[in-house]
Amino acid sequence: MLNLFLFLWTARWHLRSHNPLASSSSVFLGAPSPPPPPPFTIEVCKFSELVAVSNLCIDNFFSPNLTPWKLAQTSFLRAEQLKDLQSRFYNELNEMYVALSGDNEIVGFVEITARKFGLGDGLEPTSDSSSSSSPSSPFAGINNRNRPVVSNLVVKKSFRRFGVARNLMVSCETLVNNNSAWRAYSEIVLQVEDENLIARRFYEASGYEVLFRDPSCRRYDADGLFLRNVRTTKLCLRKKLRSSIFTRLTQPWFLS
Repeated sequence: MLNLFLFLWTARWHLRSHNPLASSSSVFLGAPSPPPPPPFTIEVCKFSELVAVSNLCIDNFFSPNLTPWKLAQTSFLRAEQLKDLQSRFYNELNEMYVALSGDNEIVGFVEITARKFGLGDGLEPTSDSSSSSSPSSPFAGINNRNRPVVSNLVVKKSFRRFGVARNLMVSCETLVNNNSAWRAYSEIVLQVEDENLIARRFYEASGYEVLFRDPSCRRYDADGLFLRNVRTTKLCLRKKLRSSIFTRLTQPWFLS
């Protein structure tokens, strides 16, 4: 037995001393390099893609379950999501973006819409134009002002942490900054559930600031036997992009 041990030890020493890759360093024995990020592109969403988008949203916003009642709930939610997206698709101040994989699979989505979204006292700008009755004016009521709102940001699980969400958000910000139809606006707002810490960290890292908590929001709860519309608390976040034309026109230096 001793002779066998000495033989094996000698053979191992001989192989290591003559193998340049088997050095005492652990550089060559470390973890393999991470796989390269999957390719994707950001494009404007087409109406024909809304069915796939609705499925992506519901499959990621709600836990998958194959029980008969859960399948019925999922079918209802997909239909409601599709109807909701279709109702805004042709709005002038609405844009939807999709992230497409190398195989043209929809792996991400985001929507931005200019709609009434009040921030409450102390957060709204003051302007003589705030009494404007025009519904398209960003100063249409101090607590009922139109502003760009981002919603339905979703990324397929296998494509997360590769920059898909960030590129979708950049597309929305670029639209507001550069598109003439959106030039009146100087900020983007959004809402995220208070308990969604991952999403909150992502938005804050992207330059969005938490303004307040809204405990009066509603969401669907699919955890039980029946689908319920329950109350939930959401955070309102805002990112200031630049001074809008309306803000600049009402500055004292411009009016003087």
